[in-house]
Amino acid sequence: MLLWVQAFRHVALQIFSAQRFGFAVSDSTRDQIAAGDLIGMLLAIAAIVALRYRWRFAPVLVWLLVAETLVDLVYTSLLGVQEQLFTSASNLTWLIVSFYVPLLWVNLGLIVWQMYARGDEPLALALK
Repeated sequence: MLLWVQAFRHVALQIFSAQRFGFAVSDSTRDQIAAGDLIGMLLAIAAIVALRYRWRFAPVLVWLLVAETLVDLVYTSLLGVQEQLFTSASNLTWLIVSFYVPLLWVNLGLIVWQMYARGDEPLALALK
């Protein structure tokens, strides 16, 4: 399921230790990245549970996740470019910035596509 990719956004919490080991990120940007990813992770987990139990508000949670992820990715990408974070990224931070963040963008597009393509299906049919 596409939402599981979003459920692992807590990997961004490694930014706290990365900052101590030379990742040149300001405290405000670090906090924005961590908060956005934690909120996205919690929304993804809530949406997974809601879909699993076929709660009526499950699609609303998915759309909230889409909106939050879009805002978070755009804003933190702008902050990252402004602070030139890619130049100081190494090890796990480099892997996250190089592979996981682009995966989040692709995943977000696929979630939107599925919500539009399957939006008219009853929730019970969509989960089979």
